[in-house]
Amino acid sequence: MAEVAPSPQQTTQQSAPQTTLPQGLPFPYPLAFLRKHTLGDVVEKRDQAAGEKQELIDMWENESVEKALEKMNRHNITAIPVYHVLDDGRRKHYAMVTVRDIIGFAIFKPLFDHPVEENLSPEEKQKKEEKLMVDQAIFFQHTLADLIGITKESFEIHTFRRSDHLTKLINVFENGIHYAFIESSDGDYSTVISQSDVIRFLEPERDGELKDMCRLHVQSAMRHAIELRMFDDPNQCYRPTAGRKLKYAIRVDRDVDALQAYKTMHLQRLTSAAIVDTPENNHKLLASISKTDFKYVTRDTVSDLFQPVMDYLTKAQGGVVRSPLTVGKDATMGDVLAKCLEENVHGVWVVDPETGAPLGRVSLTDAMSCLVPSEGAREGQVHKLQEARGETVAREE
Repeated sequence: MAEVAPSPQQTTQQSAPQTTLPQGLPFPYPLAFLRKHTLGDVVEKRDQAAGEKQELIDMWENESVEKALEKMNRHNITAIPVYHVLDDGRRKHYAMVTVRDIIGFAIFKPLFDHPVEENLSPEEKQKKEEKLMVDQAIFFQHTLADLIGITKESFEIHTFRRSDHLTKLINVFENGIHYAFIESSDGDYSTVISQSDVIRFLEPERDGELKDMCRLHVQSAMRHAIELRMFDDPNQCYRPTAGRKLKYAIRVDRDVDALQAYKTMHLQRLTSAAIVDTPENNHKLLASISKTDFKYVTRDTVSDLFQPVMDYLTKAQGGVVRSPLTVGKDATMGDVLAKCLEENVHGVWVVDPETGAPLGRVSLTDAMSCLVPSEGAREGQVHKLQEARGETVAREE
């Protein structure tokens, strides 16, 4: 998750810092178990459950943004491997373009500056509509190659072999990467593996090797919170035993336009935001807007981004805004994983059972971070915090 700076139009809600740190992870990481299993095991189990090998849905680097959005909608996916053609005619995959790359590329284009105002003269309105059509054509015909590097996921290539053990992949996934390539014997990429694939593979161990993680309180695993409980500066806020930063989630007023919500999400490197009611109604969680909802955007619907976010979601979600998936603040990570797998989603909102207000968001990325030590812990940053709190720190000689 990422920290949020309030925007002048909507805005992100933050509360005054408090002084209590959340508890760290009260169990050992299941590294020995994870090292017994390879990525090939995960892929094989996934394909067996589907009854067939998962098709590699990819696109040529010179295909358009418009075609990418169409393909993502048709296959119900949010990421597509991109390839270029070698001199000998073979395909070489070299990047993964996601919906977040399209959002980041789109939202600051002239097309999205502002809609056509109704109070213009007929001549002015026609002139602006003509310019809007030109801007639309330019945007939707941009190639996928233009999008590479917009986000961390497309900028860095994450390639693995089927023989690699799970810890190697999870060390990447716990840093917010959602997809990776599995390399075939000829050096190309035979398939894509996701966080969801890993969690489904591990699900039978909920009462076995992963029972400690599944019993973990969501507020100990959650890294994106509406209100931060911190020791000092939120940029230096680490869990006592995990070395992971706490960061802000965001909530957006229901009357904010969808484009502003997406701008805030992109700037804060988030994949979703909570849509909340008025202060009089305790900022009750009404809906959730995510990167997936951007797949609704086409030449015919792009102007809907200027509408209030609830109106936009009504159209993007097929006429009825979906109820947000939630868990209570006393839920466990086992509850979260069960809901994510059942609903085929990446995360859920943690809400106050009395007010219905969002407290934060917990996701499969958070689950990944409960399986392996973080970079912060490995580099000893947690020791610095423990010393600042007056705790005894055990160090290797």
